[in-house]
Amino acid sequence: MRYCKTTTENHSLAIDFPNCIEAFDTIIANEDENHIIATPLFSDDETAINLDAVERIAANNQARDLNKSIDIAFGISGIETNERYIVMTEFKLNYQNGVRNFKLKDINEKMINSRNVLGNNVSIYPVCFFVFSDNHVNEAINKLSRFYPDPEVRKTKLAITIHSLRSSFFEH
Repeated sequence: MRYCKTTTENHSLAIDFPNCIEAFDTIIANEDENHIIATPLFSDDETAINLDAVERIAANNQARDLNKSIDIAFGISGIETNERYIVMTEFKLNYQNGVRNFKLKDINEKMINSRNVLGNNVSIYPVCFFVFSDNHVNEAINKLSRFYPDPEVRKTKLAITIHSLRSSFFEH
């Protein structure tokens, strides 16, 4: 499975909220307040749906408080199949002194709310990715294993680096 711009930009959220489609490098720059990730890493046409931006607009339009949401979603598709998925990805790049603020309740709330917003017009990929800096990814993996002791559940929530995400879905 590889990144698919068509799946990303033809998703109903991308159509309903076209200003929430952003280049990956722009999203990374906005999420990485400490500038630990050297960009550019992605090409300008590799985009994602900024779910936080969608939520801000929806909450404003509905005059309600913000719901927690996963940072972004992007489309992938099979190289030789018609399979298409939307991948949910949360950036956790601003931790400096460990991953103490990485909380189970927040993870679960963000995933539930984002699944609801994404709907079911494209299947959601069974794994949600949490992107950490190289310095904190192992600690995050350990914490996720404590949050989700069942190995089958743990396989659906992965802490990775931005380089791992890139090599998994973007390098051809």
